[in-house]
Amino acid sequence: MKSKTSFFNKAIYKKNFTLYWPIWVCYLLYGLVKVPGSLWSGLRQHHMTQNLQFSVFADSLSIRLDVWAIAVMVAVTGMALFSYLFSAKSANLIHALPVTRKELYFTNVLSGFTFLFIPQLITFMVTVVVCLANGITQVEYVGLWLVSVMGIGFFLFSLVCLCAMFTGQLLALPVYFLVGNFLSVGIIVGVRYVLSFLGYGISFSQTPDFLLFRILSPINYLYNNVRIWSPYTFDDIGDQIFSGVRYCGLNVVIGYVVAAVFIYALAYYCYKKRRIESAGDLLTFGWIKPLFRWGAGICVGYLAAVILSQFLDALMLWISDKIFLLFVLILGLMAFFIAQMLVEKTFRVFKKKRLLESLGFLLFVLVSYFGIYETAYHIEQYIPDADKVQTAYLENNYPVEFTGTDVEKVQKLQKQILESADVYQKEAQQSDSMNISVVYWMKNGKNIWRTYNVPIAADCSQQLADTLHNYELDADNFMYYLVGSDYKEVKDVSEVQLENYQEEEGYINYKNVKNKYAYDLYQAVIKDAQEGTIQKYNLQNYLKDGITDNMDPYASIDLSFIHPDKNWKDVYQRETHEEYTDTYGTGQSRQEGFVYVNFGEDCRNVIRALIKSGTIQGKEEISFSNERSY
Repeated sequence: MKSKTSFFNKAIYKKNFTLYWPIWVCYLLYGLVKVPGSLWSGLRQHHMTQNLQFSVFADSLSIRLDVWAIAVMVAVTGMALFSYLFSAKSANLIHALPVTRKELYFTNVLSGFTFLFIPQLITFMVTVVVCLANGITQVEYVGLWLVSVMGIGFFLFSLVCLCAMFTGQLLALPVYFLVGNFLSVGIIVGVRYVLSFLGYGISFSQTPDFLLFRILSPINYLYNNVRIWSPYTFDDIGDQIFSGVRYCGLNVVIGYVVAAVFIYALAYYCYKKRRIESAGDLLTFGWIKPLFRWGAGICVGYLAAVILSQFLDALMLWISDKIFLLFVLILGLMAFFIAQMLVEKTFRVFKKKRLLESLGFLLFVLVSYFGIYETAYHIEQYIPDADKVQTAYLENNYPVEFTGTDVEKVQKLQKQILESADVYQKEAQQSDSMNISVVYWMKNGKNIWRTYNVPIAADCSQQLADTLHNYELDADNFMYYLVGSDYKEVKDVSEVQLENYQEEEGYINYKNVKNKYAYDLYQAVIKDAQEGTIQKYNLQNYLKDGITDNMDPYASIDLSFIHPDKNWKDVYQRETHEEYTDTYGTGQSRQEGFVYVNFGEDCRNVIRALIKSGTIQGKEEISFSNERSY
């Protein structure tokens, strides 16, 4: 008998609820274990404090795992409730019954809501009881968790319903759902990866990103933007101090819920237009087939070309831009016809109409490639104006900082590299090489970072390397790198140790320097740096013959000291603009410094200081060697 309402069939709803009960029961068990179960278990730990209670409470309500659990739940639910659409016999049978498509659609949608929301409500109530029983009064966060997971489930199930209308194969449904959820992120990542592959010196992180476009990949966006967590800091001994519970992402959930209403309406419209005979087809609407062919050809073509090029690159074979384009065209065309074979379920796809379409596809690939290539070339050749740069860095052994008019030195060196880009890229596979990083921090707070692989064998490399190495040999730059921005103000040097390698015995002999001479030895290191003698034992020089390791014999000293400036910075921190914590996480204060420095026979100030301190009687007691056994 027909239902009294035009959109709901009680018999079908009851059948769904009783036939597919294992689905919602499994989801219920997951929810009970993940939220109240983990909360109750965590609160049973020994020495539970309010500080740790915040962490346990936030971890149990973490939505990141729930996003994936809901995605699996709605996919399985959709496959079960709309399974009759994927078999010609079942589709003909159920549509021959005295029920309308409106009743079938909305009854199945409401059944899906039941499978999702009842377990979530039960989990919410049990969690509230566990919280109150353990003295946790911040149950509003449990309510926010409930609103979030219900909203996420409401939206993701709408996508499953829409995907079910576009395919006549059961296993294609979860594939479409997964691809649809990550398509925009995949396109963004793919384009950025190709840009970094085609552009010399461009890293993936320095390619343009389209954050707003990521909204079209819901699972990824929800995973990263809807959170319940407990923020923390470190105390003096490196322990974590949690400060309450935080929530963000309600506006994101609301936005997706609003979008879901339109998706449910679109899915219903597609259901009304869907042909029953499409059961068993990969795609149910003819207008999707060209999109499927072209999309598969483009995505697979670029992805396969990148993988193949990376494989050949690992075999020391250089892949030029033209060869890469050839890979994209050939592999993309193969993917285009394979996609057509899947759609038509036959190998006979090389027809005149399809061959003409493939020519249009290849033209589209060429246009897209040259668009990406020109973008990569523009990014590769871009050098910012000096007056817009706050600070610039050149890095081989360590970052060297440039400000003011000195920024032009960095620009000049970068231009030298770009002028020889083709040579460097081609010969990088045939010889040893070094990485040179060029970093600009702009006055607007943005940064530009390039890393160039420069081969030793190239004729134009040595002058470039010598220029960079001369900057690194500068005493101020070297000591800034070795100690930090406050190296001139360091007074409290507490411990110094000489590492003297005994070559005949094959071990290192450690000799402690008396504390009262520690500062003098530190000053000796600075003086030798000013004379340019100590740098060559601590930096690698870039040579044409491929020898980059220091071949001069050396010994080593360890120095421990206290930074006078609590806000001191090293060159790496300044280069990356990273903010370090007050401790290293091991109980060692940021003010405690440590330097390990090599020195050679010509470092006269260090050797004199060692003799003056009584650590050694003469230079002959030091066994200088470049063959250490560490």
